[in-house]
Amino acid sequence: MEEDLRRALVVVVVGSRPPFSEEAIVAEVCKAHDLEPSSLELLRAGVEVYLLVLPDEATTTLVFNDGRPIIAESFRLFFRRWTRFTASTGAVPLHLVDVSISGIPPHAWELATAKQLLDEGCWIREVHQETASRRDCFRLTTWCCDPGLIPPAMDLCIVEPPVDMEETPPVRQALQYPVEIKVAPLSQPSTEEGTDASAGVGAGEGGRPAKKTAAQPAASRNGSRCMCAWARCQVDTWTKAKHQTRPPKHRHANRRMAPR
Repeated sequence: MEEDLRRALVVVVVGSRPPFSEEAIVAEVCKAHDLEPSSLELLRAGVEVYLLVLPDEATTTLVFNDGRPIIAESFRLFFRRWTRFTASTGAVPLHLVDVSISGIPPHAWELATAKQLLDEGCWIREVHQETASRRDCFRLTTWCCDPGLIPPAMDLCIVEPPVDMEETPPVRQALQYPVEIKVAPLSQPSTEEGTDASAGVGAGEGGRPAKKTAAQPAASRNGSRCMCAWARCQVDTWTKAKHQTRPPKHRHANRRMAPR
């Protein structure tokens, strides 16, 4: 995705009265630079803001034209190069922490489950080698914005396999497993980028963070993670946090859970 965006321009439309169409934008760009409409991809990125993905760097440079706008009859198109910093408000220092998760059942013992539990604000760097040979403690190393936001305990709900017969109304059951999470810092905040996930790191002793953030009350640190998980099935999973001071975050993705 980012490789494609290296050939993208941010297009800002000014003076779009009366309303314009996306086809009109593409038509004006093609008219100004003698391009085929099929070679351009226009994606809406905001109110009167678009991403224009071009076929190659030469075409991108041509359309950018040193930042000169395209002046149409009812609007103007202003261009700038896309970067990862577009719409960013700043860099966030990351903490490298060692995480130990207890309570994951054997049939859900895999990285996808750990990612589900550590969903908010964590980027898993590596899983400890010992994790593959045990089923009592899932150990891994992760980057996170704030270790204090990792809840020390939650409930993992795993949806049971569907029954063969149809039920009206539909009925589903889930098994609930209490999970405990211990966090130990391994480094000071860092802005390291692109860390190799296969690189080895030292292991720390498991322990809860000694300090909570003032903005996150203790009651909001407990919650639940729910997922569908049965043998050899691709299923939808979701995150459902509870007892939080902010609205729950819902996420959909495909997961393949470990066989029972």
